[in-house]
Amino acid sequence: VLILASHTHSAPMLDPCKPGLGVADPAEIDRWSDAVTEMLETAPARQATLARGGRGASDHAVNRRRKWSLPSLARLIGKIQGNIYNCDNPKGPRDPTIRTCVWMTEDHEPIAALWSLACHPSSFPAPETSSPDFVGVVREQLRSALGVPQLPVIFAPGCMGDVRARSSGPWLHPSRLFSIALYGPSPRPFTLPEWNDWAASLGREVVSIMREKRTAYSKAAESVRKTETIDGANR
Repeated sequence: VLILASHTHSAPMLDPCKPGLGVADPAEIDRWSDAVTEMLETAPARQATLARGGRGASDHAVNRRRKWSLPSLARLIGKIQGNIYNCDNPKGPRDPTIRTCVWMTEDHEPIAALWSLACHPSSFPAPETSSPDFVGVVREQLRSALGVPQLPVIFAPGCMGDVRARSSGPWLHPSRLFSIALYGPSPRPFTLPEWNDWAASLGREVVSIMREKRTAYSKAAESVRKTETIDGANR
């Protein structure tokens, strides 16, 4: 059993110990607990004997720590300390790597999938709506591509703390100067259509990387490694 926290901002609040981050509904906590329990109890007892890995790079994310030396009202009254703001910084460090792994039976039937990208799921533009953010969009595209509607798909966040979805337009724009003077620089928010396009594009990128021919590893009892040819060499 592998449980990962995706830190999705628009996901349901399931921790009653942190009311400052949102009110946890006991009924919702029970619903999710029951769903996870049922999934574990009904999971097919099939052994994964093969795993296919993929690796590529993406430009869908951006560093979100920008140095800004000009004064802002928020900083002058002490609401913000220092001169680092939450805003797109294309020159800032980030890991652009997308990694995928699909576990399969000996007959190449998918059992589960995992994908990873260092990108904070924090840009879904409907804050009053519960949503899995881009994690859910990519999950459904992987399920469709692999032909298994209920395939377990795990998102591994990676080093995403200072990385967010790359904005669809420039954050510095004449229409935003008043807001910048008050609060300092901030990312240009997505509209829902813009976010849908961005998330769908990321999903297509992940599926493309997943489909590339990579090394397959045997998961049989003898732990024999099977290799495929990559760039003309066995690895």
